[in-house]
Amino acid sequence: MITALTSGSLSFGSYQQVALDNMQSRAAEAIQKKQTALNETFQAKSDSIDKASDRLIKTSSGIKTAEIAVENSMESLDTITEKLSAMRAALGELERSDYQSDYWRKQYDESLRDLNVAADLYSPSYNLVGKVRDRATWAPNEISYNSGIGSSQATLRGAYAGADFRIEMADGAVWVPDLGSQTISEYTSYNTDKPTDSDATGRATSLSTGITSVTDNGDGTMTFAMILDGGVSTNVTGKLVTGGLGVTGSWNHNSTGATPLSTAEDVAGALAELDKAEAVLTGAKAVMTGNAATVKGHEAKLDQQMKGLTTQKKAAMQDNLTEQLKLQQEFANQVEVMQRNLESMSQQQQSYLTVFASTVSSMGNSPFFVDQTA
Repeated sequence: MITALTSGSLSFGSYQQVALDNMQSRAAEAIQKKQTALNETFQAKSDSIDKASDRLIKTSSGIKTAEIAVENSMESLDTITEKLSAMRAALGELERSDYQSDYWRKQYDESLRDLNVAADLYSPSYNLVGKVRDRATWAPNEISYNSGIGSSQATLRGAYAGADFRIEMADGAVWVPDLGSQTISEYTSYNTDKPTDSDATGRATSLSTGITSVTDNGDGTMTFAMILDGGVSTNVTGKLVTGGLGVTGSWNHNSTGATPLSTAEDVAGALAELDKAEAVLTGAKAVMTGNAATVKGHEAKLDQQMKGLTTQKKAAMQDNLTEQLKLQQEFANQVEVMQRNLESMSQQQQSYLTVFASTVSSMGNSPFFVDQTA
């Protein structure tokens, strides 16, 4: 029998499910908004950390370049040390040959040439012992790089370990050597920044055979007898200025005017130059050791920063995961509460229906509770 209290197209069970579905849908929508906000917060943190990591990666390339430059320079210093030892050994052999061996004279000059090649072997970006910034003053090369996040700049100072020189004339002209080819040329003006723009006079000679004698004038100048202009000997007087190690070739140790390094006095002068050069070299090695420590410190700091960013990324991911799990639990709790509330309402309504059903049964033919199908 269908009465006014029980009629309708929707039973109570289906109504309960629809209500629960609607409440769950609204709760899920609210949770979804919170999840989206959490993901956006995490993504912002992640992007910031990634950008910092990218900057560190770029920084690492500069530190790596500096590290290579120091390694190259130390390698060159080792070679230069060997060449100085070879020059000293050549002098010893000359003494043992009673200054008669041309072979050891050539070895002395060849070792000096190799020394300069070693100093200038690498490009300025990877060289702290050669490739001077200014050949007029022999100011050593420097290398700057970013040492960390931001604009933190570090500069590694160089120490010129080559053996350069020039002869300065009273009239402003200057004789400048080509250390690789062992020649020396005269210039009315010499452009240290761009040597090809220098004004050469056209006079040149060989450092191996073109300077036949060197005389100290006692006034700060020296007179060099040079073979110029088709074999004619010409006296050139000027101030000898040295840079770097201060070592000169055998041509500068010729007291007889015949053969260089042919007397005890000549060899003693060359040995004195080598002693000074080794002292300068010791200083250069100390500079490179300090540079190595500086780069190593920056590298360690960079590694620590990278580890710190990795830790931050992991922490951000963990925090996001934890919060997402909390939201899932929150949603589950809400659904459980909804179900309990609806079940409680269902039980109450069922109790009401039972009471009403009893009342209907007892009232019989009441016009409010008649069979509406009759």
